Amino acid sequence: MASSPALCVVWLSVALDVQGLYRLSGAKSRMERICQLFEAVADRVDLSEQSPHLVASVLKLYLRKLPEPLMTFALYDEFISITRVSHSSTFKQLQCVPCACMRKKHILCKYLK
Repeated sequence: MASSPALCVVWLSVALDVQGLYRLSGAKSRMERICQLFEAVADRVDLSEQSPHLVASVLKLYLRKLPEPLMTFALYDEFISITRVSHSSTFKQLQCVPCACMRKKHILCKYLK
């Protein structure tokens, strides 16, 4: 799934008000089909006809399959400290947290905006 997380994040950014977006899951067969499409032709996948719950499920599956968690164990204490500050300064603090993979950090920061 080459560009699947970025595409999912962009698509989901307009669906954040959908109730139960990350709580309700999409159909497993459809999730598998979208994952196969991302692996085959990542740059030509059209998510416009998919439900927000399905796209969120695909993104969650991708994040679960990462070899190292997006929120790395080494930075656990720093991430926990971020939760103790006001929402307005959370994004600023997250930008200061060093990340082993800058692409992951960029995707996360873009989504949190």
